[in-house]
Amino acid sequence: MPLIKVTSESDAPLSIQAGMGENLLEVLTRNGIEIYAPCGGKGTCGKCRIRTRNQGTVFACQHTITRDEEIILPTALEASILEFQHHHTFKYPVNPGACIGLSGSPHGVAIDVGTTTIVLYFFDFSNESLVYITSMLNTQQNYGADVISRINHCIQHGDGLETLHKELIHVINRQIQNFLSDHDLDEKDIVKITFTGNTTMLHFLLKEDPESIAFAPYTPRFTDEQHRTGSDLDLACNKNAFVKILPSISGYVGADIVAGLAALKPEGHIKSYLFIDLGTNGELALVTPDKMLCCATAAGPAFEAANISCGMPAVKGAIAGYTSAGYQTIADAPPMGICGSGLLDVVSVLLDSGHISHSGELEHDHVIVPASDSGTGEAIILTPGDVRELQLAKAAVAAGINILLKYAGLDPGAVDAVYLAGGFGNYIRRESAIRIGLLDKSFSDKIIPIGNASGTGALTALKSEEFDKEVNALLGKLDYIELSSDPDFVTEYALNMSF
Repeated sequence: MPLIKVTSESDAPLSIQAGMGENLLEVLTRNGIEIYAPCGGKGTCGKCRIRTRNQGTVFACQHTITRDEEIILPTALEASILEFQHHHTFKYPVNPGACIGLSGSPHGVAIDVGTTTIVLYFFDFSNESLVYITSMLNTQQNYGADVISRINHCIQHGDGLETLHKELIHVINRQIQNFLSDHDLDEKDIVKITFTGNTTMLHFLLKEDPESIAFAPYTPRFTDEQHRTGSDLDLACNKNAFVKILPSISGYVGADIVAGLAALKPEGHIKSYLFIDLGTNGELALVTPDKMLCCATAAGPAFEAANISCGMPAVKGAIAGYTSAGYQTIADAPPMGICGSGLLDVVSVLLDSGHISHSGELEHDHVIVPASDSGTGEAIILTPGDVRELQLAKAAVAAGINILLKYAGLDPGAVDAVYLAGGFGNYIRRESAIRIGLLDKSFSDKIIPIGNASGTGALTALKSEEFDKEVNALLGKLDYIELSSDPDFVTEYALNMSF
C-alpha cells in the first residue's frame, strides 16, 4: 500500500497509508486533514492545490495515488489567499462558445503572461473542471528584468521583437505539450486559449512593435480585445482554436488589471475599494459608487527584487517573510535570496531597530543570512542601494494612490477594502507595508490578498462568454489618469519618499 508523508508548517510530519488508486482528497479527509475544497471535490474551483515532491502542484480532488508520495500542505497564508480568491470571484456557468465543437475532448488554456512569471490554467470543458495549473519564469528576463529594458532590446536589435515573441511562444508551447503528454491528449483537443498580461507582454505575444509604449504619450499599438486562431500564433493547439487576448486600458494598465477587476466580487458592504497589483509597474484602481479610476506608477523592479543585490523572484528558496526572530522562505527551502515581500519586512525591521533612518539611510550592508546558513554559500545582504530602490518604488505607489483618492474626493479612511493582487501581494505583511509608508495606516484592517486575480480573470474568460459582458461594462466605466500629466504627482512623490 502506498505511504503518504504529509508535511505542514505547523505540525510534525505525518505518514498515512492509502490504497492504490485512491483519491488524495478522500484519503486526507478520512485522516482528519482538512483541505479547502469549496466545490466539494468536483474539480471546478481549483482551490485544493497541494505541492508534491515528485509531481509538482496537483489538485487533491483530482489526484489518484499510485505510489509513495510526499505532499506539502498549503501554509496558513496560502490557504487564506485561496479562500479569499474563491469568495471574491464572480461565478459564471461554463459556456466557452462554438469552439467546443472542434474536438471530442475539448480543453482550454487560460494564460497570464507576467513580466516575471507565466501561469497556465488547463480546463476540461467536457467535465467542467480545472485539471491542472503550472507556472514558470518568463525566460524573456534574459533580455531585461522590466518591460522598458525589453522594449529597448527591440529598439536596439533588428530581430529583437521576433526574438522576444518566439521566446514567449516557445515557453508556452512547451508547457502545453507537457500537459497534453501527461493527460493523453492531442493538440487538436486544445480548442480555446485566453490571454491576460500587461500591455507590453501582449504586444510581444502578438509580435506588435511596443516602442511607442516607452515614450510619451505612451500610446500602445492596440488596447482593444484581440482575436486570433491557434495557427496564427503557432501555438501548440487546434489550428482553428479560438485565441482571445483580453483588452487593456493604456500602455501601463493592461489586460491583467481589466481581467482581475472584472472578476472581482466585493462583499455587499464594500462600496469603495482599491485594487492594487504591484510588479515592475504599480497598477492601481479605485472603485467608488460614482467613479472607477485607474493609473499606473513606474515603480521599477524593486517589488520583484530584480535590482536588489540579493534579490530573486517569489519562487522556492526566496525569503518571503522576515521578523526580528528570523526569516521564512517559500516552500521552506534553504534561503537563496530575497523576494519583494521579504525586502519590505527586512526594511521594516531595520526601521524599528534604528538601523535605517527616517530618510532612508543605512550606513553599512546588513547581513540577513550569513554565508554558513545560505543555500548559495554566500551571505544574503541588504545594501544602502537596495533601501533606495525600495524607497523610490514605495513613494511612486503611495503617490499614485493619493492621486486616485484626490480625483475621487475621498480620504484614505473612506476606503472600505484594499485588494492586493499578484504574487507580491500574496506574501506581503500588512504591518510592513504600512510601516514603510507603502500603504496608509487606515488600511490596516481592510487589506485582502486575492492571489493571481489576472489569472482568475483569464480563467473566467476561458470558461464563459458571459464574462465578456462584465469586461465590456468595466471598459465603459473605467477612467484612466496619466500621472505624468498630473500637477500634484511630483509633490506627492516627494512627500512619500521618507519612511
